[in-house]
Amino acid sequence: VVVRDGCHVGVPAEGCVNMSIAKCQACLAAGDSLEGLARQYRTDFLSLYTFNVGLGNPDSVTVDRPINVGFLYRVKEGDTLDELGRTFFTEIGSLLEVNSDIAERNNIATEYWRGGTVVAGGN
Repeated sequence: VVVRDGCHVGVPAEGCVNMSIAKCQACLAAGDSLEGLARQYRTDFLSLYTFNVGLGNPDSVTVDRPINVGFLYRVKEGDTLDELGRTFFTEIGSLLEVNSDIAERNNIATEYWRGGTVVAGGN
């Protein structure tokens, strides 16, 4: 296993590794562009630029900077995917696709999800 910190490659490690994966972030590889990343995440260049306040010149993004490819929503008790879909103008299938850790369709604010976050937009 090679442990990475953000977009930076770390050293190889052996053994058990606990990881915390940031939702809605990607890293540009050498030669990549925001337009290409937008196509990959089925969004548009302007949305990506909007998700990344302080990015500066979009034509000179460094490859070691994490890029936000969507935004997160903090789940409230009683929230449902139907309501979130209507609120964020997206389909339930799209929400489930980018939130593979959600098992229940109707009530996502279970004990496990209370106070958690879901990817609410970006594609």
